[in-house]
Amino acid sequence: MGSSLSKYFRVIRLAVANITNSPELYFRRPGRDFCRRRLLPAERTVWLVLSLLRQSLCVELGHFFQRLDAVDDIPTKSALVQARNKIHHTFFRDLLRQSAELFYHCFEARRWRSFRLWATDGSGFRLPDTDELGEEFGWHVNQHSAVASARVLAHFDVLNQIIVNAFFHTRYESESLIAPWHIHTVPSDVLMIYDRGFPAQVIPWLHLYFGSHCLVRLTLTHSTVVEEFVASKKRQLIVREALNVRSKRTLRALGIPFQRGQALEPPSSCTISCRRSTTACKMTLTGSMPAEKRPARLTAISASGFSSLSSSGFSCARAKTSTPKSRDSKNTSSNNSSPAKSITAPESLQ
Repeated sequence: MGSSLSKYFRVIRLAVANITNSPELYFRRPGRDFCRRRLLPAERTVWLVLSLLRQSLCVELGHFFQRLDAVDDIPTKSALVQARNKIHHTFFRDLLRQSAELFYHCFEARRWRSFRLWATDGSGFRLPDTDELGEEFGWHVNQHSAVASARVLAHFDVLNQIIVNAFFHTRYESESLIAPWHIHTVPSDVLMIYDRGFPAQVIPWLHLYFGSHCLVRLTLTHSTVVEEFVASKKRQLIVREALNVRSKRTLRALGIPFQRGQALEPPSSCTISCRRSTTACKMTLTGSMPAEKRPARLTAISASGFSSLSSSGFSCARAKTSTPKSRDSKNTSSNNSSPAKSITAPESLQ
């Protein structure tokens, strides 16, 4: 454990130190930013940002340079703000993804039946209260005031307690609209878990299309198929259905080719399962891939598998008869640009 931890932090420190090797990617003005030797070079500025500044900038700068034994060279808070603005946000995005990938290389990650269990969910967070940010990302309004805020969609490893990926977007876009743009990044040995807010038909279809796995919780009144399944008292049902108009519109925006009027069938079937008890009926939907396409050593998901997953504490609360209302004031459709070869999300989604 000690050697693995040392290796992990050694690579992270090296990644931060190498920020100056890619100025065209991570500096806002390549060739001009961080050219001279200053009290706040790029590497030191990154560590200050990563230290999660909680107190005033003056206090945090004092504590940071005291640890460096350089109390005579403490810069001003204005210098920190200017240095921080020189670094593009893409560096911190790439550092997060690299640190997550490095975790699986350095440590023995916990798995469930050979799957890495990831969960997808969204949350909101407050931004600096300026009119410019509010107009760009949206406003969170209550009975007292309106503050600038944005939303983030995160992929979270529920067994190893790490955030694997995070995608920022405006408050005008719901998580169910943003999630399909990032399914192509999910590895084939991951079982992605979605809550009731993600019952879109296209989500399991895309997981099957890109060769990954998913499990989506459903409400008892999600669709006619679900209602008929509940009434049948069965524990499991395999269903096949063509994509609806909204799903095809999403595929067109993602750049997945198909001809107008073509009836797209899913690459394989989907399974609806029900875990019944005397007080609740928990509905789950999963994509079932052909055995030859599954990663090595993966166990097929069955009704008993869902029971094991729920009893291990990874399922959410009891399903309700209606989906909770979103806090977003309005939703907009995904960007309709059609990328070539690979999916490239709009800048606001990256």
